Amino acid sequence: FTNPGNVPHPCCVVQVLCLARRMLSE
Repeated sequence: FTNPGNVPHPCCVVQVLCLARRMLSE
């Protein structure tokens, strides 16, 4: 969801953070 040299979309960043939290919590 990210392009080289472009800033990632906020929604995508949130999804990644949420997914990371799930993986870390489990």
